Amino acid sequence: SLQEVGMIEFAGLLFVQLVAGSHLRVPNAWRTASLHCEFRLGERRARSRRCRGSPNPVWGEELAINRCAADEALLVRLIGADLLGRTECLGEGRVRLDDLPREQPTGVDLPL
Repeated sequence: SLQEVGMIEFAGLLFVQLVAGSHLRVPNAWRTASLHCEFRLGERRARSRRCRGSPNPVWGEELAINRCAADEALLVRLIGADLLGRTECLGEGRVRLDDLPREQPTGVDLPL
């Protein structure tokens, strides 16, 4: 249920468990780069740790993001960084949260 905190409505926390990526299309020049994922709900965001040098990264981490509305969509972006620190979005996808069951963990495979 929505709660009002100050002037901001708060719908609760969204917990995201980032497990792994497989067979990611990483350009040859980026093979020794690091990859991380960014999760956004409106202006709020969470970012995974970096995994280095693999098209099959394993994160195994859980992140939490504040939800402000029940009908928000989660934007997931895969970001690559080269050895010089330049970043590039390598893929993105959206998950509509109102399509997921509430109050129970739900697995989602998201092609990027």
